[in-house]
Amino acid sequence: MKKLFCFFGKKTFSALLSMIMFVTVFAPAGYAEDAIYDRSSDSLQEVMELFDKEYRDVKSARYIDSEILTCSSNYSRSSQSSQPTSVRLLFDDNLVIDLVDSVVSGFSKFEPISEIDQQIFCLDDMAPVISTVEEIADLGEGYSITYSEEFDEDYWRLTWEKSYNGVINPYESVNAVINRRNMELVTYKRFCEAPNTTVPTISEKTAYECISDLLDNNNVEIGDVECKLAFSKQNFDSNTNTITDYIGGVLLSYEFDLFEGAVLIYVDAVTGKMIGYTESRDAAKAFSVYDVGQTDDPQFTDPWGQTDDANACFSALGYNVLPRVISSGDMRDSILTYLNRSDAYAFYIACHGSYGTVPEGSSLYHKIRYNNNLQDNELWRIRANEISGNWKFVFLDACNSARMTHFSDAFNIYNTSTDRAFLGWSDTVLGTDSNLFTSKFFPEVINGVHSNNIRDAAVWAAAQVPGSGTTPIRFVGDRTYDGIL
Repeated sequence: MKKLFCFFGKKTFSALLSMIMFVTVFAPAGYAEDAIYDRSSDSLQEVMELFDKEYRDVKSARYIDSEILTCSSNYSRSSQSSQPTSVRLLFDDNLVIDLVDSVVSGFSKFEPISEIDQQIFCLDDMAPVISTVEEIADLGEGYSITYSEEFDEDYWRLTWEKSYNGVINPYESVNAVINRRNMELVTYKRFCEAPNTTVPTISEKTAYECISDLLDNNNVEIGDVECKLAFSKQNFDSNTNTITDYIGGVLLSYEFDLFEGAVLIYVDAVTGKMIGYTESRDAAKAFSVYDVGQTDDPQFTDPWGQTDDANACFSALGYNVLPRVISSGDMRDSILTYLNRSDAYAFYIACHGSYGTVPEGSSLYHKIRYNNNLQDNELWRIRANEISGNWKFVFLDACNSARMTHFSDAFNIYNTSTDRAFLGWSDTVLGTDSNLFTSKFFPEVINGVHSNNIRDAAVWAAAQVPGSGTTPIRFVGDRTYDGIL
């Protein structure tokens, strides 16, 4: 991927979608705050009723910078210089409501989670809240839930997107977060920017011809390219061959996928002009079991700190860091979904590990081979033979995960590998010792104060934990690999 497209050089471009910049602008002195928003707005009244609010509960109303993506029916794509009016309403109990031309574009209400109420609802229980979101958003034909995943014990994340003839438009979507303990909406955001058209004017063949010289100059064969229709925004200036921030409206485009998503090129399906270019970053994700308050001897006392440290490390190394998952529930599907992603190359998980029991007389090899697994006290279980792919940086923070090499083999990481690293424990490890190790290890990988590669960072971090045999860490992979993409 580093050798692709000589005119871009070796730098990996991160196409940043500057959707919303909230810069507070107060109403002019002497101007009545309630006059800057429309109390007759149906969507505002609906959200106020949802949170049992009256207009006298509004603490302040402020102008904010106009949003690029707006739900205003008065917004004209052909005349985007006419910016909508955006207002933010603040309440005493952390409720925030954003309006664009009197239409609710988003709201949030974060509040402390009660540690007393241990009830945790699953997705099946959330049907009434999901219906509420769909009612507030007034979702019409073409919308469906395209993303549904637990964030942690407290929150569940959902996304609805609209599709046209099977082509999804991410700019017509709704993001919502539900509190899993009280079944209330925590935050909601609506994006309502329709595309310029849903029917292409030029053919796929014509679009390919528009970029054929570019592909030929970089020795890309047509067999290495996949093409489909997509909705995108312009982030490429063909006059200067440079990447820009996303600008303008949503355009129906032909998306050319090179090397399984390593590079994406977009050609306007109406004009035939190259309008977009992105290079994907390898993905990384952190998982942790949560048993604080669930057992008499909790082993995962700081799942937030450990996953925060892992994500900070992955980010510093150049990965596209995905939202972490912390759960005392069944994480098996979430884990396997991530492990099966084509762009997944880094993985951290703090969980239990066991090599189980087999009939008497079985060898240690067979005991590990067929029973060694990642698990959470029998609630879920993942064995090494369920894992595949070519991975770069894996840390299985689970007992016995490196007792033998079955897990490192499953991730295709060996001592003969180049630019790959696997870490695990060769024996049992206490949660407190694991916490201390990771608090030293991940920052050391980032800063390299005592080491200049992952293996030595692990050796140094293990030495920072007191006691004999407290950190039975094992390393497999390239001993000189520093982890940087």
